[in-house]
Amino acid sequence: MPPAVDPDSSNTVGNPEHPNIPPDLPPNFRHWNRGHVKMYLEDNKDTYGLDQADIDLIYESKIRGRHFRKMTVEMLVKDCQLPPGVAISVQELITFVVNC
Repeated sequence: MPPAVDPDSSNTVGNPEHPNIPPDLPPNFRHWNRGHVKMYLEDNKDTYGLDQADIDLIYESKIRGRHFRKMTVEMLVKDCQLPPGVAISVQELITFVVNC
């Protein structure tokens, strides 16, 4: 039998079906500031293959929660200069938070 895994352990990789939403973020993503968006992306960067540089590009683009929900893959590539694969991963994170 495999050893039990502590779900609160920072060494576990997240579930791509259910991204992590840090508990200290406002419950309504529309109220997130760009620091909150950054925190959400950082909390999911290992699972979704994001680099800190990718997250910083979104932060530097001043994307807040109300903007975040409207970002498309095309916008993330063109306006934030993200590689297409990263933009798709970010779009998956956006879709999750909008629908939860």
